[in-house]
Amino acid sequence: MSGAPIADLAATWLVADAGSDRAAIAGWAATIANSPEVAILEQVAPGRGRLASGIGLVIVRDRATDLDVGDGGWWSSRIDAAFRLRQTHAPTVPPAVTTTPFMLLTRTYVPPAMRDEFRTWLQEEHSQRQLAVPGNRWYLGYEEIGEHHSFMNFWGLETSTTAEGDAWDQARLTDWRERMVPAMAGMDRGVYRPLDATA
Repeated sequence: MSGAPIADLAATWLVADAGSDRAAIAGWAATIANSPEVAILEQVAPGRGRLASGIGLVIVRDRATDLDVGDGGWWSSRIDAAFRLRQTHAPTVPPAVTTTPFMLLTRTYVPPAMRDEFRTWLQEEHSQRQLAVPGNRWYLGYEEIGEHHSFMNFWGLETSTTAEGDAWDQARLTDWRERMVPAMAGMDRGVYRPLDATA
C-alpha cells in the first residue's frame, strides 16, 4: 500500500472472542494479504465498544481493491464499511498506515443533529490539539459513505501508549469537547499496529 492517504477507503473489522489464539489469527491474516493495496492492522490492547475484547483485525484498502476474506472461523463480529477522506493533518511525517508503529483508530456514530458541529470540532480544534501531544505523528479523518453514517479517525502514534496519560487527557479538556461528549456515546476505539503478514 502506498504512503499516500487513501481517498476512498474500504474497511473490514473482524473482532474475536477474548479467548481466541492470536497466532492463529495472524496466520489466517497472512492467507489474505496477497495484495500490495491491502493493509492489515492488529489490535494490540483492549479497546472500547465492540473492540473491547482486545483481539481483532482491521483490513483497509482502496475501495477499488476487491477482497474476499472468506470465513476465518474465529471472528465473533464482522463490520464492513466504506469511507471518504475528509481531512489530513501530517505536519512532519507522511500518514502511512503500513509504516507507522501504532495507530489509534476510532469510529463514532454521531446523531444527525450533531454531525455538522462534530465535523467542525474535529477539523478546527480536536485534530490540532491531539497532534500537539508528543508522539502523535499524524491524523486522518474519514466519513462513512452510505446510510450508516459514522466518523472514522486514524492517529499515527510512536508507541502503543501515546494516546494515554496526562498529555493526551489535557489536550482534550476544552468546553467544546464537553459539548461533543454526548455525540461520542456510540464509539468504537482501539489501538493497532500494522501486521506484517509476510513474517
